[in-house]
Amino acid sequence: IAIFTESILPALLRAFYALEITSTPLIINTVGAIVTVLLAAAALLLLNAGQSLIVPLLKFLNVEDVPGINVLGIALALALGGLLNFFMLLSGLKRAMRRRFGNHNLPSQGVDILKMAVVSILAGIAGFGTLRLLNLFVTLDTFRGVFLQGLGAASVGLFSYGGILYLWGNSEIRNLILTIRRHMLSVKILPQQLDGQEHP
Repeated sequence: IAIFTESILPALLRAFYALEITSTPLIINTVGAIVTVLLAAAALLLLNAGQSLIVPLLKFLNVEDVPGINVLGIALALALGGLLNFFMLLSGLKRAMRRRFGNHNLPSQGVDILKMAVVSILAGIAGFGTLRLLNLFVTLDTFRGVFLQGLGAASVGLFSYGGILYLWGNSEIRNLILTIRRHMLSVKILPQQLDGQEHP
């Protein structure tokens, strides 16, 4: 969740700056930061008070024996705070665009965002499942083992992400594949000034 939101937030901020609007993102980011801090404090209190309730989650993540695991509450708060900040910025940007350009020609991004979120979750599950599977054959005692586990999980997650988007007809991933086929997998004929030959 945090990777998704942190990847999109800079693009939203640049869109505000392109519209010459700086106060709105400043206010939204300030509110988002305050909410994130409050969420982190609340998560730490809840984890300290009811750690027995999250034992199944800790076992699933294979971190039940790690001391000070309540710090996971901070990571959770950062992810949720980033998600809230993302939706507030997106809503503010759409309002700003309506004021600047009117209601026409403004695409609805709700379905696309939902698709990307579902694909991200599925790719994350595929990557995490691969990590747990590789853990049965490759140990984490050596750099090689850590590298192989990370490379395998990242590769499966990446290809799962791209594959699901391709099957869902995502135009960006299809254009990317088309560009790769056109420019990297096809034989090019060099212009005459580059191949050193004279042609009539």
